[in-house]
Amino acid sequence: METFRINCIVVDDSNLQRLVLAKLISKHPFLNLVGSYENAIKAKNILLDENNNVDLIFLDIDLPLLSGFDLLDSLETPQKVIFTSEHDKHALKAFNYGAIDYLKKLVTKNRFEQAVERALSHFNTTKNLLNKAYIFIKSKNQKHKVFLNEINYLEAKGDYVNINTENTEYIILSTLKACLKKLPREQFMRIHKSYAVNLYKIQRHTNQKVFINNSDIPLSRSKKKALELTLQNLSYKS
Repeated sequence: METFRINCIVVDDSNLQRLVLAKLISKHPFLNLVGSYENAIKAKNILLDENNNVDLIFLDIDLPLLSGFDLLDSLETPQKVIFTSEHDKHALKAFNYGAIDYLKKLVTKNRFEQAVERALSHFNTTKNLLNKAYIFIKSKNQKHKVFLNEINYLEAKGDYVNINTENTEYIILSTLKACLKKLPREQFMRIHKSYAVNLYKIQRHTNQKVFINNSDIPLSRSKKKALELTLQNLSYKS
């Protein structure tokens, strides 16, 4: 299963900071780390390539030889940037460069996620991104491109998972747990030992069932409260 993500690079002369950011990026459902560089010169060579696939840069400012600001000045096409720095003194200048956010080192998980939320708004908001997101699945020896917003629910059947979509169903060799690791937690939730649902597809629910289109899906008692809280949060954000 392959999920659509925003391609990122990290440019920082601190080995520790690069590792921290790489770990945070790897755990985010909408981000994909395509490169990590200890100086701006190496990053510049990649960014000047017209075929590069970089969408977002996590960029340190105080870099040797070429600063983060100098790197941006050298690029013909503006990049979406989240700056990182040990100091506050560069903040005003950073936002004059159109920065999405400005993170103080060492970057914490909560602060990182806030910055990514702001970045997602620059990519036409999280909900629109979800509508564009897709996976490739292998079913009956063929690969199929399936948009996440078309998936209704997933059902575990032994060593297989049935993926129910708006138009058809796909049977894949996998566990439900493995499937969910490839899907965004903001959109998909396990509500039963054998079922996970697309939260945006839920029409209503009772104490024992969730209703999506013409399907009623069992809801575990232990998952009911978590589901209700999650749906409340979705309603608040929409």
